[in-house]
Parts: sequence; structure tokens; C-alpha cells
Amino acid sequence: MALFAAFIESLGLPAGVAARLKRVAGRPRLLQAELARTGASEPTEGSQLAGMLAGLTEAQAATLLQEVWALAGVEPVGGRGPAEIAARLVRKAEAASAPALTEGQAAAIREFMAISDAPAAGLAKVRALAGDTAPALAAALAGWDARLKALAAPAERLRFAPALGHAFEYYDGLTFEVRSDALGADRPVAVGGRYDTLLARLGGAADARAVGCMVRPWRAWAGGEA
Repeated sequence: MALFAAFIESLGLPAGVAARLKRVAGRPRLLQAELARTGASEPTEGSQLAGMLAGLTEAQAATLLQEVWALAGVEPVGGRGPAEIAARLVRKAEAASAPALTEGQAAAIREFMAISDAPAAGLAKVRALAGDTAPALAAALAGWDARLKALAAPAERLRFAPALGHAFEYYDGLTFEVRSDALGADRPVAVGGRYDTLLARLGGAADARAVGCMVRPWRAWAGGEA
């Protein structure tokens, strides 16, 4: 997930477009919808409130929305909190006003997401697509190089695939699956990833780091049921 964000930054996209792409990195359907919005496009008119929230972070947008509710004496109903509602309004405003991707930018992102190779070869393809001159991308690639050197697993047993993102927004780093040839790609033995900013968002230390996974040990046995 972090490498995808760094790759997006290396393309020099408008801030709103880049933010939208990063948010949907782990959601193939939404990402494909963004990549389909190519070529010149006329901005569409959005709501005034959505326009006010556009350009703010989701935390800032949620705070502003709460202030508007308080001033108007409005109590939200339906179970959705200000953060979720603000996030939806921000996405609506960005989609209405931001320019579309060029065909070349969309093609580069599709090619990045299509990589599925041995880790060293996969990272070489990333460098070939965007180069590693952008500071964020250079740092992300250096981190991957260091990680691969530290892993005990043989390189031929590993597969690097940027499209492996999981649809949980708290993942912001490497995501992984442990697979068995006997079970196939749809039945991984373990699934997990890094969520380095989640602990701070929940009130923990700002420099706290974490990784977690779900393991299905019964799948490791021949004939195990999903």
C-alpha cells in the first residue's frame, strides 16, 4: 500500500486525483472506475458543503462537519458518524471537480498493478515504470530492498504483486498472503499486513508500529475445509 502511494506521488498528479487513487488502492472495483476516467473532462457541479470540505483531510472535514451540525442544532441519524459522512462528501467533491487522468497516467498505473513476479524482478519493473528519482518512491524501494534481504524465505518462494491490497483502510504498508499450491490463490493459509498509523489514530504513541494477520491453520492440512 505504501509503495502504491509512493508510485502515485511519482507521477506528478493533481493532489485531489492522487488522494482519491490512494484511498481506493485496495479496492479493485473503485480503482478501475478511477482509471476509466481518462481524457479531458468538464468538472461537474457538486454540493456547496462538499465543495467546502474538498481539499481538507478527512479528520479536518469531520471536525468542520461537526461544527456545522452544532451551529444548526442538527443531530445525525442512521448510525453514520461525522468522519464517514465527511469522507463521502469529500470524495464526491473531488470526483466532481478534479481533472481526469491522462491515458498515459492511467496506463502506467494499470501496468504497475499488473506486476506479478519474483520480488527483485517486480521491483525492477517499478523502477522502469517511474524511475526512483522521486524521494518518496526512492525511500519506499530502498525499504523493499532491505526487507527482501532480511526475509528468510527463499526468493523463488515469494511473489511480488502490487494488486494484492486488502480492502481494510487501516493497512498502510506491506500486505501479504501465505498460500499453498494445493489450495490455490482463493484459499490462503494466512492474510495480513502492516498498519503503522492505526495505533496513533487510536491514541497510541506516534512512533508505534504494528503488523497483524489472520491464520487459518486447518487449511494447512490436506483435505481441510475452508
